[in-house]
Amino acid sequence: MNNRSTPIILLLAVTILSLIFHLLIMIGVIPYALTWGGKLESTKEMLVFETISILINLFFIHTLLQKGSYIRSTYSKKFIRIILWVFFILFILNTAGNIQAVTTFEKCLTVVTGLNAVLLLMILLRDKESVR
Repeated sequence: MNNRSTPIILLLAVTILSLIFHLLIMIGVIPYALTWGGKLESTKEMLVFETISILINLFFIHTLLQKGSYIRSTYSKKFIRIILWVFFILFILNTAGNIQAVTTFEKCLTVVTGLNAVLLLMILLRDKESVR
């Protein structure tokens, strides 16, 4: 593993763990009341939110695999950069939201979303350096 791929591999690992987390919520191992700011009111609502989260995580993994050249790119390099910048902004916003969360559990997730933002920024800034 080289230094260029380390942030991508770490992000893949964290995102796979996130997928497992969302699946555990869906099957009821982790109570959904601990997540989504405690605002979900039904199992049906939780299933919709968790399904969307899983799909977004899968899309993120697919994009990271392309970025790291682990799979053949189906997107242009420019589009991959745009997607990663959007995810960076989402992680920053999610980190800010987790800081203000009601539950201690969600506040702890601030570390994870903050780490994701830092790793993505490393990837994006490294790209900028390699263009020079």
